[in-house]
Amino acid sequence: MILTLQIFELTERQQRQQNEADEDEEIEINLKECDLVDHTFYEVSYIKPLDNGKFCLISSGGDLFSVNESYMSVKGKIQDQKVIQLN
Repeated sequence: MILTLQIFELTERQQRQQNEADEDEEIEINLKECDLVDHTFYEVSYIKPLDNGKFCLISSGGDLFSVNESYMSVKGKIQDQKVIQLN
């Protein structure tokens, strides 16, 4: 499977803030402040809806990615690729 989607990436300021925080301290990240970058997924372990399905969280290769696309849209793209593989 090859799936290219836009993911939210922390800005330099957000990365510094996260690095300066204590390990136990939770940091709230505003997705609207993040940069959007294209990312290609070659495997997807699972997907979960975020923000009432407006965005989704993808687990791939042991990492989690916040995706700038709805849960249903990503789920549909994954299912479309599975159907193509079966044919």
